[in-house]
Amino acid sequence: EAMSLRVEEDLCCPVCQDVYRDPVVLFCSHSFCRRCLKSWWEGKKKLECPLCKEESTTSDPPCNLALKMLCDRFLLTRKKEVTKPEVICQPHGERFKLFCVDDEKLLCLVCQHSDGHYGHKLQPVNEVAQGRRNELRKALRPLLDKLKVFKEEKGNLDQTAEYIKLQAQQTEGRIKE
Repeated sequence: EAMSLRVEEDLCCPVCQDVYRDPVVLFCSHSFCRRCLKSWWEGKKKLECPLCKEESTTSDPPCNLALKMLCDRFLLTRKKEVTKPEVICQPHGERFKLFCVDDEKLLCLVCQHSDGHYGHKLQPVNEVAQGRRNELRKALRPLLDKLKVFKEEKGNLDQTAEYIKLQAQQTEGRIKE
């Protein structure tokens, strides 16, 4: 956890304090988000580095490609972590083992004894998951059948379009002759 915080700090623009977006590098080796640097320079006569005040030789510094790739990879993994479904009960730190049918909610073994779920119908998570998977498969089957029919129909239409195009070319050729 501390290591990931340190990495995030290293990947932060000194101006906006957020992970670099389109990072550029100045001759002094300091990097900034392109937008942050442009807004920092806005209205200024001297284009200086916001950190060391060394004057920039260009108003359009090059992209820091290595840093950009690192930041993109970091943002992608952070996004995956955020969208990963929670498998542990936050209040109790236990894995979800039960599903409250009445509340449509996952529960750990400690949660089942709480007043909020007293007298509710509870089922093991794996049984509920298997049942839901089966329901989804049943719902998916007619859709897959329709997709197959549509693909076949599209194939027929594509063949017809090719035939019409060929006829048009032949007719055009005859007209030219």
